[in-house]
Amino acid sequence: MFDNGDANTGNDRTLTFLNVSNLVTTDNLPNGFGPDPDGTADPDHFKIEIDDTGKGGGTIAAAEVTLEVLKPAADGSLAAFNPPRRLQAECRRVSGATGGTENKYRSRYLRLVTDSVDQAANADQCLLTDWDSTEPAIEILDQVVRVTYVASTGATLTAEADVGDRADQRRIKLALHVVRQNTGVAGSGPVTTAQATTRVHSWYRRLYAQAGAAPRLVAAADEVDPPRNLIVVSDNSGDNATGNADNWMRFFIRGVAGIQYRVVAGDTLSRIAQRHEVASWQTIYQHPRNAGFRANRPDPNRIYVGDDLFIPAAGGRVAVVYYPAAGDTPMTTAQALAQRVQTAGLDAQAFQNAARPGDPRGSADLLVRQADGSLVTLEDETSRDTTQDLRIALVTATDFLVSSHNAAGGFATHNIGTAEQRALVRNYRSANDHVECFVVDTVRYDDLSTYIRGRSVIPMMFRPAAERPVLPLLRSTYMAGNTMDGSNNNPFTFPHESGHCIMDVYHAGNNRQLMRSGTSGANAVNASKRIYDSNVAFAGMGGASPLNQVTRLRASGAAVLENW
Repeated sequence: MFDNGDANTGNDRTLTFLNVSNLVTTDNLPNGFGPDPDGTADPDHFKIEIDDTGKGGGTIAAAEVTLEVLKPAADGSLAAFNPPRRLQAECRRVSGATGGTENKYRSRYLRLVTDSVDQAANADQCLLTDWDSTEPAIEILDQVVRVTYVASTGATLTAEADVGDRADQRRIKLALHVVRQNTGVAGSGPVTTAQATTRVHSWYRRLYAQAGAAPRLVAAADEVDPPRNLIVVSDNSGDNATGNADNWMRFFIRGVAGIQYRVVAGDTLSRIAQRHEVASWQTIYQHPRNAGFRANRPDPNRIYVGDDLFIPAAGGRVAVVYYPAAGDTPMTTAQALAQRVQTAGLDAQAFQNAARPGDPRGSADLLVRQADGSLVTLEDETSRDTTQDLRIALVTATDFLVSSHNAAGGFATHNIGTAEQRALVRNYRSANDHVECFVVDTVRYDDLSTYIRGRSVIPMMFRPAAERPVLPLLRSTYMAGNTMDGSNNNPFTFPHESGHCIMDVYHAGNNRQLMRSGTSGANAVNASKRIYDSNVAFAGMGGASPLNQVTRLRASGAAVLENW
């Protein structure tokens, strides 16, 4: 049977499941056969105990005791991996501290590990339970460990234990999007969807198995075009409009036939044509869709405030022109722009952004799409208002801009992200019940020249309410291509970044932890890949630290978790 290695062989707890170890493989793993404080202190350790009254001598040879990790088969049976995942475990006769029998044989303390580097570090005491590249649908936490021994009577004895506690396991819901480098060109992303998916199936599973959790993709990983259909009013600052007489603003939309325009004070057909970059006022006045206007205004020099005109596209694009009034908030301006865009037969939505800490109000986003939801292209934004600017989010797979909460501005923009971050989540996030991951080529802080491997938007429930991000930005991650490619480089970066989102933590002080600052670039026994189930100190979290990461994952991550 499997037991917990209690000092009293008569009081052992029989184990029906075995936890994946979260300790460094070479640390605190006694190699003796008797009880040891380090061995019994770790709930992830286990031993094999054999009760064979007819066995002579003090040793059962390793060749006689086989531990094997098995995978579930389609018919409900258990099948071996190819090659088999086995450990031969020597057992020796032991006596309990308070009267154990002379016929009980025990192995050394043993551990389950999920990667071959850990297994090789102590091959006599570590059994490998890992994903299978030939059958990627098989979960580590659905595997079973079987021990087999032929007793002195000739009977074959077996015992089985699940990998992980089925009753307490959780699935972490994820979505993966690879951002193309060339719009409309399939396969032009920094990685393939297959490579990104393999990262989830391999390293993500290996690491979170320590916490009794595994990833589940809510949909197949996909490729997405870099959108250029979001424009921000008063980006970051949230300033109201000054609204002087000639403080107009404008941007262009490609691929539409035309747009409606309402005459404002001071307009002439020539000025309207100039603002919309139409070659001549006659092109507007003589357009067939302005027949009613011509009937009402036979003299083109006499037009009136409130008159409606159709403005045809010029050069394959049409201008959206607006004159904000003094005091117009960013949301007021965004809504007015949305109304004008809708006259072109497009879908336009205005969104109020949260204010930066210390600012009286937030900026506003305007998202423009075709009526069927497909993308449009915005370009050449201009604002002559002295306080209220326009900025189109320029999403690119290279030099993708993310907000920095460690720069001189403190938490200045973490709660709202960058316009580029919001453009991705507003276009492609389908629901808020999972961690959203976008894979780009390179990632850079918006206020620094620093390139980073990844960025996450964490809940920050331990910070003041004004600093906390909101949906749909909340629990999104932005990963550099070299963390999600077909290599094994940077294996811990995406699990680390999504760990911020799930556990709602900053960085651990222990360098062997997955959540330390600056994860290891390569796998090793001492790499940053552990998720301790004991208390660990975290920086910047005040009274919330130290904390148990496994417990916190289940509590803080409840919104993106589901039962097994």
